[in-house]
Amino acid sequence: MPITDHDIRALEKHLLRGWPPARLVCVQGWRCGLDRGVTRRPNSVWPLAWEGEGRVAEAIAEVEALYRGAGLRPCFKMTRAAQPATLDDALAARGYTAEGSSHVLVAAAVKTLAPPDSRVEVVLLKRPSDAWLACYWAERASAAERKALGGLIGRIAVPHVFSAALVEGGVASVALAVASDGLAQISAVRTDPALRRRGLAAAVMAALVGWARAAGAERLALQVEAGNVPALALYRKAGFRRVYDYRYLAKP
Repeated sequence: MPITDHDIRALEKHLLRGWPPARLVCVQGWRCGLDRGVTRRPNSVWPLAWEGEGRVAEAIAEVEALYRGAGLRPCFKMTRAAQPATLDDALAARGYTAEGSSHVLVAAAVKTLAPPDSRVEVVLLKRPSDAWLACYWAERASAAERKALGGLIGRIAVPHVFSAALVEGGVASVALAVASDGLAQISAVRTDPALRRRGLAAAVMAALVGWARAAGAERLALQVEAGNVPALALYRKAGFRRVYDYRYLAKP
């Protein structure tokens, strides 16, 4: 069944809960996330509703002042369900350009992935250990990113769990699951570059599926960059299907 614009906006609200910014400000119904400027998702506008009665240019100007006052670049997370329908054109008229194309994928939790390989030990953690964080940051070691992630994880207000696959006692692959209202979002999937192509990401995700089912989730969702071919192959094999896309429109 095709996904409706209403479905997209509902799912986007769930996704925002799983990656919460330090501040969330409402501007004419738009949800404006402001964090430390490290990644786009918690530092962008999620236009899930519109209460501006046609004053789109004025609302964009208000957003720009808000972000620049916080030392951040104005940026909108755009899906086909963004409100109002004229927003895309209004942003283009103000010089915004597209970047960061990604897909949103969904799967039925009960059908996703086989059990973890019995040769791989997978553990679930209430909080990320230092080894979990070290694995997640294997390719992204900036101090600013580490600090931003630490704050973000501490703000997750809905049930969540961290998964880690152990190889010879060390953390080799990690992921995070966040559950709310029958949906579990999987994010922060990362595997040690030296240990890829061994099914470790599938193992940590399978463990999260079991946790999600126990938490009452009927569906799984995740976001993946359009150019991440290995991840897309893994998720398709796991039973995820692409339901809609998004991109960012940012002010130079």
